[in-house]
Amino acid sequence: MEKIGAWGDSITYGAGDEESLGWVGRLRRRFEKEKYVEVYNFGISGETSSDLLERFSVELKSVRPQLILIAIGTNDSIFTQGEEQGRKVSLEKYEENLKKLFSLAKQTSKQVFAIGLTIADDARTQPMPWGTTGDSYKSAILKEYDEVLQTTAQKAGVLYIRMWDVLTASDLADGIHPNAAGYEKMHLKIYDAIKGLFD
Repeated sequence: MEKIGAWGDSITYGAGDEESLGWVGRLRRRFEKEKYVEVYNFGISGETSSDLLERFSVELKSVRPQLILIAIGTNDSIFTQGEEQGRKVSLEKYEENLKKLFSLAKQTSKQVFAIGLTIADDARTQPMPWGTTGDSYKSAILKEYDEVLQTTAQKAGVLYIRMWDVLTASDLADGIHPNAAGYEKMHLKIYDAIKGLFD
């Protein structure tokens, strides 16, 4: 049976989805029923590209998927409220990490996709309500990371799936994580991009 592996952060994991599926769970439900393809979710809440890089190689070897989805960068953009220049992972380091991630992925599979970042509802994410350190997200900053993701993916020969225009503020559960309706929109966009690879 062929395999799909999805790597990323809490949005890959599916946080905020009242149906407990996320976009990866929705892909799994469709692919395992319609095309007999196994889908693995390697999303971990709070992860940055630096964190993912530390575990990526081992997990790739454990599954060896025919198709790889990489969705990372939202947490790289975190800044402390009022200090927008101090990002958790700089744009330069993010680009460097992406190059390494894409290189590792392409050693395992010829079918590698980068999933674009999604928007934040700035009114609810500066700072995030659950934190105590002032961690914040801002759409303008997320867009900078998304643009680096797109450019780096194209240079690496990795297919980029743009998600920036897919969600609206009403699709967000807490200002950053999608709700069930948001994850449904994401899953449809990603499914349309990759479904033909398993016909």
